[in-house]
Amino acid sequence: MRKSLIATLVLGAIATPAFAAGTVTLYGQVNVTGVYSDNGSHDRIGGVDQRVKQFKIDQGNTPSRIGFKGDEDLGGGLQAWWQLETAVGTDDAATNNFANREGWVGLQGGFGKIGLGRGTTPYADVANVFDSTVDGANNLAIYRFEQHNEKAFGRIINNRFSNAVRYDSPTAHGFSGSVMVGNDENKAPGNKGGSKISLAGRYEAGPMYFAAAFNKEKNLPVMQGRDSIAAPGRDSTAVLLAGVYTIDAFKFGLGFQHAKLQYMAQGDIVKRNSIVTTAAYTMGDTTLKAGVIVGQNPKLNGATVKDASFTRFSIGAKHQLSKRTVVFAELSGDRLKGRVLSDDNISRRVSPAPMPAADIVADDGTVKAPSPRFLSIGLMHAF
Repeated sequence: MRKSLIATLVLGAIATPAFAAGTVTLYGQVNVTGVYSDNGSHDRIGGVDQRVKQFKIDQGNTPSRIGFKGDEDLGGGLQAWWQLETAVGTDDAATNNFANREGWVGLQGGFGKIGLGRGTTPYADVANVFDSTVDGANNLAIYRFEQHNEKAFGRIINNRFSNAVRYDSPTAHGFSGSVMVGNDENKAPGNKGGSKISLAGRYEAGPMYFAAAFNKEKNLPVMQGRDSIAAPGRDSTAVLLAGVYTIDAFKFGLGFQHAKLQYMAQGDIVKRNSIVTTAAYTMGDTTLKAGVIVGQNPKLNGATVKDASFTRFSIGAKHQLSKRTVVFAELSGDRLKGRVLSDDNISRRVSPAPMPAADIVADDGTVKAPSPRFLSIGLMHAF
């Protein structure tokens, strides 16, 4: 018994330094938001008014999550690092796949940082500079808008890549860069499989932040409504220029995005330019903030599609109750143009109006663009 106890103590003393060399951090946030929504529909289908107003408990634009991250000193200036982050459904306890937000393992040192796994792209990192202005029901993530509504039409690009490799350079004289590549692992006879690349370059100096990002995804599933049509897929390309400037308590942001979508089955090419601008003013523990995305009329095969633009806005305030706990209120919505036939597939892709199920049209033979509005009041705690 005594020999076993001594051996255990000796092994424990030897193992403890090795364990202490690595660090593990638990982090996350909990966001619960009350949202009063008005879908802004102008249609009647089968004599039934399609306008819906309701109140619900949601997670807002910054959903709850829990994560673990750590590193280990390997010596010689080299470190191993890892991260696992999972979305949490605080409003309805909805289940999520573990590490569905971030899942990485890699090495870092004087050369920069390299990781293998799944996570946010460099392009999305740049776009999120504007999206961080918003906490309520809507968002200002400009990459989400193939038309105006990601749930109805799909995104221009994916904000996260799976099966990916990412490299982040060290910062030199304010400049830094990132590159990320990923594959869908879906090759099959007659299907080349999907491939993705995302790049970003940044410059930061005092109150100034400038960035340029590029994202290209090939042979992706086509999104029509909520259904994914796997073959023959689509290609998407996006370029984003962004700038943020801080003057005392004021913070201003401006971004320009050019997006191109090619639907390979139909041979159609859709292009759209969009502009996003944000402003924030901080006074003590309270920040007033506002943002707007303007999507210009898209071009379909080189021809401008009229009355298909959109404007998304958000205005609100955030108050720090403590270093980690905030309360916020926001009003947001979309101002949409367009009047399209529901069985016109081309119009489905270039109109900003969310479409009903196929072959269902309003009583007057059309589906008009809605003007949804959201009032959000929420409480968020970070840990």
